[in-house]
Formats: sequence, C-alpha cells, structure tokens
Amino acid sequence: MKNSIIILMLIASFMISCNHKGKRLPSEPKEVVQKGSEVDKKNKLVKIVDTHSKVLDTVPPKKVERTMEEYKTNLTRLNKVFPNKEYTWKEIQSIIPTTNKEFEVYYELTYPDYEHLNFFETLDSKIFEYSKLDKGDILFLGLDMAQFTDGEYAGSYSSGIEDAVFSNKEKFCIIYKYLSKDSKWKLESLYKEVCLGIERSIDEEY
Repeated sequence: MKNSIIILMLIASFMISCNHKGKRLPSEPKEVVQKGSEVDKKNKLVKIVDTHSKVLDTVPPKKVERTMEEYKTNLTRLNKVFPNKEYTWKEIQSIIPTTNKEFEVYYELTYPDYEHLNFFETLDSKIFEYSKLDKGDILFLGLDMAQFTDGEYAGSYSSGIEDAVFSNKEKFCIIYKYLSKDSKWKLESLYKEVCLGIERSIDEEY
C-alpha cells in the first residue's frame, strides 16, 4: 500500500513539473509599443515638414489679374481713410504694384508736391512689415517689386526687403525661382548669400 502511495505521489509531481515547463513566460509588449510610437511620431514630423516644403515648392504664387482702374481704385480707397485707419494685410496686398504701369502710379504718390508722401511711406512700410510677417502673398509680391526699383527708391527698398528675407529664409529660397527674370537678377546676390552661403561683396549688395 505504501509503495502504491509513493508511486502516485511521484507521478503527480512529474505531471506538475511538466505543466510548468509547457507554460510560456509572459511577453513585455508595452516597451515595444512605446518605442514604436516614438518612431511613428518622428516619421509623422518629417512628413509634415516635407509636405510643407513640397507645397511651397510646387505651387507657384497666384498671378494678380486686375485692370489699371481697379488698381487705382484700391489706392484711392486706402487714401480716403488715411491716416485714421490701420491697414490690414489684405488691403496692403491689393496695392502692391505688379506691372510697370502700376508702379508708376504707386511711385507718383511721392511727387510733384509731396502731398501724398506720408501716405506713400505708410504703404511702403506696411508692405515690408507684412512681408516680414509673411502675410498672404505679400512676401512674394514684395520681392517681385525688385524689378521696378532703381535710383533713390532702391536704397529704402533693399533695406526693407532684406529684413523680410532674413526673417523668412526658407520660403525665400523656395519661391525665388517664381520671381520675374529682372527681380531674380536684382536679388541674385542676396539669394546666393542666404540660400547658398556665398557671401556678398560690398559691390554686390543690392
């Protein structure tokens, strides 16, 4: 009888040990999931940046289409409320000259009797202010004004537009190719310095 009990106990202990060996140890999925989520976040961030650059790179700024009368009306509208109104970026965008004829009308505000000189200086400073803040298409339109600038206006223009460029280096480097041929030529040395790291000489400063 004793022998039978001993045999039964040995069999039971053997079966228990086999059951323990057959069980799998629990995995630790939490750490793997956490690592995976960090990678996913990084990948998403890269995609966002790449998408932003791609949009800037592949979608050229919209071409402004308006008549001379419409341009003059925009200027007159702003002149009527000067100096009692703070102009919005959309209002300023509407008076940025995009053709030689528009620029002639715009710059005529500075002469012959200087009656509208303060109005002109306010508009001009707002163009550079909103270019620096990158509002709407003002940075692009402000850059493309380079094709019209020369003489006494070139000095004040270069100072204002360079300030805007150095505040928006990445965008400037991307949209430079969409500028007019003359604007690219006038801003070429600035582009080389900002985008290619080629320092300008004093003679090349715009």
